[in-house]
Amino acid sequence: MGISYFFKTLYLCSVTFKNKSKMNKIGVFYGSTTGTTEELARRIAEKLDVPSADVFDVSKLTEALVNEYDVLVLGSSTWGAGELQDDWYDGVKVLKKCDLSHKSVALFGCGDSDSYSDTFCDAIGILYEDLKDTHCKFCGATDTAGYTFDSSIAVVDGKFVGLPLDEVNEDSKTDERISAWAEQVKQEIAAEVAEIVARGGKRPHLAAILVGHDGGSETYVAAKVKACEVCGFKSSLIRYESDVTEEELLAKVRE
Repeated sequence: MGISYFFKTLYLCSVTFKNKSKMNKIGVFYGSTTGTTEELARRIAEKLDVPSADVFDVSKLTEALVNEYDVLVLGSSTWGAGELQDDWYDGVKVLKKCDLSHKSVALFGCGDSDSYSDTFCDAIGILYEDLKDTHCKFCGATDTAGYTFDSSIAVVDGKFVGLPLDEVNEDSKTDERISAWAEQVKQEIAAEVAEIVARGGKRPHLAAILVGHDGGSETYVAAKVKACEVCGFKSSLIRYESDVTEEELLAKVRE
């Protein structure tokens, strides 16, 4: 059960996923030196209906934080001769200590297809190689069509293992690429949910209790409900007026 305050409105939400374990939301983690990858992370989060509170610099990554999420969106710029952004080296160590066997991982990164055409977005490939033995489920592979580059270790079986972005040479294509990729990731998560249900598992369910009519809380909850619909999750929204008693709220939470 999570309890959060938005201005003066109490917002409570409980999400059940996989064997009655708790699932919160998608977490976006980025490694950024110049700020470009951070900006891209926030643009991707918006398209995935992920609140800014769930977007983190990878330098803040901890095992406890990883455990709060069921879907991890990981992004890194590519540096030098095809290397990870510096903060990701410690970030990868944290991820390898975690149980990722029931988590989905989507990768994105930025590179320079002109000046560094032979190592284009290699950081995505490095993250993939580092995490592929953790038994996580990767999603969001991208077709190489439409990209101009010489080589990239991020290409596996003819596709990029995540979303490559080039803000240096192809920034005009970024919005379209992010939008298409975000929809693809949502659909892949929805397919996974359908598979779980087909095997007799329970459909993920988000239940939100909203008190009062605060605009910020309304927007946040609406985004969550929309994301649930796209991803195949069940959602319930329970409303109370601002004069509801604490006893009534707690009784509903315990149901």
